[in-house]
Amino acid sequence: MRKSTLTALPLAALVLVTVLSGCSEAGAPPTSDAPSAATEQSGDLAELREAAMEGATIVSCPTKPITQMGVVLRIEGDCDVVDLELTGGVVIVDDVETLTVSGTGNVVYAEDLGTLTVSGSTNVVTWAGSGTQIEDTGTANVLTHG
Repeated sequence: MRKSTLTALPLAALVLVTVLSGCSEAGAPPTSDAPSAATEQSGDLAELREAAMEGATIVSCPTKPITQMGVVLRIEGDCDVVDLELTGGVVIVDDVETLTVSGTGNVVYAEDLGTLTVSGSTNVVTWAGSGTQIEDTGTANVLTHG
């Protein structure tokens, strides 16, 4: 288990740096016809998601909160509730009705997502589906649909 913690923390840091490097000054006009930072960021996130899946432990929908530090998980299936109380975790989940993320420095990818609640700080959550209700009570969290 120690090995996956050492792998997860640098991976989570890499994803945070990549996501946050796409941030730019508000109101600045584009300077070229090159793809936008959002388009490049979306492509980078997809590549990082695939890389994370290769080293992930595969589990089915959890019945209680996941609390491991530095975990790299792939949660398969349609889940009613996923509660993540992590530090430095990387989690990929298929479909979840209610996702709660707390802690610091976590990276979470979801396909379809009904309700998202995020607390803590510097968490990155990306989802593909539409219609998500969001509540972010933390600081410096990055929540991205795309």
